[in-house]
Amino acid sequence: MYILHEPIGVIATINKDQPVVTTKQESNFNMAKGKLSDTKTKASFIEVSWSYLKSSESGNYFCGAHVMEPDGRSERLNEMLAITISNLTFDDLVKVIQKLLRQADIEKEKILENKQNIYHIKEDINSKQQNIKSIKDGLDTNRQNINIIKDNLETSRQNIKSITDDLNANKQNIASHNNELNSLRQMVNNVQGDISICKESIHSISIDLDTNKQSIARHNNELNSFRQKVNSLEDDLRTNKQSLQSITYEVNTNKQNINQLKEDLKSNEQKIQNITEDVNTNRLNIMNINKDLNTSQQSMRKLETDLETQLTNLSTTLTSIQKEIEKGQVFFISSSSMLETNKYTFLVPPISCREIISTHNRVIVKLLSGLKVMCDTKTDGGGWIIFQRRINGKIDFYRGWQVYRDGFGDYSIGEFYLGNENIFNLTSTGQYDLRIDLEFNNTKYFAQYENFKILSETEKYKLKIGNYSGNAGDNLSYHNNMFFSTFDRDNDNSGTNCAEYSSGAWWYEDCHRSNLNGQWARTSYPKGMIWYQLTGSSNCVSLSEMKIREREKNYFH
Repeated sequence: MYILHEPIGVIATINKDQPVVTTKQESNFNMAKGKLSDTKTKASFIEVSWSYLKSSESGNYFCGAHVMEPDGRSERLNEMLAITISNLTFDDLVKVIQKLLRQADIEKEKILENKQNIYHIKEDINSKQQNIKSIKDGLDTNRQNINIIKDNLETSRQNIKSITDDLNANKQNIASHNNELNSLRQMVNNVQGDISICKESIHSISIDLDTNKQSIARHNNELNSFRQKVNSLEDDLRTNKQSLQSITYEVNTNKQNINQLKEDLKSNEQKIQNITEDVNTNRLNIMNINKDLNTSQQSMRKLETDLETQLTNLSTTLTSIQKEIEKGQVFFISSSSMLETNKYTFLVPPISCREIISTHNRVIVKLLSGLKVMCDTKTDGGGWIIFQRRINGKIDFYRGWQVYRDGFGDYSIGEFYLGNENIFNLTSTGQYDLRIDLEFNNTKYFAQYENFKILSETEKYKLKIGNYSGNAGDNLSYHNNMFFSTFDRDNDNSGTNCAEYSSGAWWYEDCHRSNLNGQWARTSYPKGMIWYQLTGSSNCVSLSEMKIREREKNYFH
């Protein structure tokens, strides 16, 4: 994969199992990264980012990929993004400074809010410390109680030892002192009960100690969490300080830009003075043009005299033809309506559509050469021969070389291609202009080119066009001097077959910026009816008419 900038060249590339390689070395460059995947389930990408763009970095950016399929087939994919870097105006700087001031106020409020949060956290920590101190006091009290119980147990042990000694001393008198022995046994049982009670007390105290240990551990965890929050807030404060420093730097930079704008204003004042001098010069030129117009008017009057003579001769000819009609020697064939066009047959077939005058927008006629054509009689004065027309998508334009050579379609449906051989024969007999009428989002556009022609089949119907005018944008000059290509005749400059890749037939270069013979209503790049400056890469036009007209003779040359 690669990213290319016109006209700088390749910015970054990535190959399989290798890191991204970039040619960007400027100080505003941030980073370049990417990844190539072996499967379609995982996305492959390449990414380059930088900040503080310069006007020299405007232009078209192309992202291309060379894909190798498992069966050995290769496919090239590409996308284009147009980026324009505009110089800042004084109003833009004012808006940026206002935005920075508002951002600084917001940051100040956040800092105050963070300080309040820190104060509350400190109060919570002090409260927790007091609770821990209270717990410690309780533990000290419990320790004292345990010590007292231990003392009581020690006393009990001493008593038991004393009783045991007495029992040993009185073993010889057991028989005679059974009653005293029973009494002593009762005392021993009572002492054992007291010992059991002491054991239970000790067990209960142990449980309380374990509970207190867990509580202390939990409080320690809460203290650690609070410490982390405090550390995080301190990091935020440091970050905010850095942001304020950055804002200060940008403000200083904007001041420098404002000074530069003032210098530009002074330069523009000088340019205005130069323009004023040019205006004065143009006034003199206009006076000279007025003199030339007077001379042209004299030529017009002479031309009117010549036309009156020709009209007189034409009237005489018509009178003669009318007499022949009355004798039954000449017959007219009536016209028949067809959609928005009319079909006509003439006594003397016209040489071109310039000779056709009709109330209909489009008529179908048979020229003197025998070629049947559709004429546009209204657009820009009429006289146009339409050689490509698409209005409803009923005709498939994904055809091969021979079909595009001979022509195809149906005048009654309204979609057709006149044929490259016919277009070559027409444009080789004189100078022709090309007009392309388009419709996109219910708005009409056109592009017009001087000196249009295509060369012969031996020269692969090479495209030749001159200067552009119109409101659709110039998306055909990119294809000037290119050969015509179809899916079965690859004549483009690309490593792939652009006709097959774009589902059309055109004068492809590498591959196209217009594709009016592409698929109807296709919105996925690059297969639709694209005129890039109108449709971009993901839309298509809803009407296309390509038409030619022989240039008028210049009688005042």
